[in-house]
Amino acid sequence: MSDLTPVVRSGSVFVRAAHLLGASAVGGRYLLGVAEAGLHGWWILAGVSGVLLLLAELLRHPELFRETAGWATIVKLLLIGLIFVLPGAALWLMSLAFIVAVVGAHAPKSWRHRKLF
Repeated sequence: MSDLTPVVRSGSVFVRAAHLLGASAVGGRYLLGVAEAGLHGWWILAGVSGVLLLLAELLRHPELFRETAGWATIVKLLLIGLIFVLPGAALWLMSLAFIVAVVGAHAPKSWRHRKLF
């Protein structure tokens, strides 16, 4: 374990809170049918905090993308990306992205860190 791990973990709690705030605002837009106007900053907050969380996770688990949790992240990002291709399915895509994210983050450790290859 790196000497930076406690610092990264502590910092990631605040970044995770920012990510949940941004993702909730963006996700709420689709769940509640709110207009896109005014959400640009929330998209940025969700995106930047998501990248920071991913980098922190890669520091802790360099083989993340060989693990179930890493693939859950990839699937979540693909679902969110599909929203821009299939805007009519945005509600379902965003809902599924949230479900994948929650399962990927809160499943038992033995499942999250299972090596796929």
